[in-house]
Amino acid sequence: MGKNLEETFLSAIEQHQHKLLRICSVYAKDEDDKKDLFQEALINIWQSMEGFEGRSTMGTWMYRVTLNVCLRLLVGGNNIPVKKHLQRQSPGKEREKNQILKQFPRKDFVGEVQG
Repeated sequence: MGKNLEETFLSAIEQHQHKLLRICSVYAKDEDDKKDLFQEALINIWQSMEGFEGRSTMGTWMYRVTLNVCLRLLVGGNNIPVKKHLQRQSPGKEREKNQILKQFPRKDFVGEVQG
């Protein structure tokens, strides 16, 4: 992915991270789940950046992606812990996510996002 795309991503996250974290906190059971949801949202936003068509603002689009992540990970109600769902992913998918997260230094984000 190009340097311009990376800069756009980092700038958008910096600008909207507080809003995205608030969304995650609504659906999270605890602080760890909130961080897990935020991490998952960042991964989904990064993987979808090239497909952003500009039919809405970047912030609205990121809000929607984050909301979809939270809803998808909590299918069946709030009584399914996020961590259990994330642990069911295949090892290959987990490695891919870790590689994506390692591209971005932690200091760019509010809170500690595990990578």
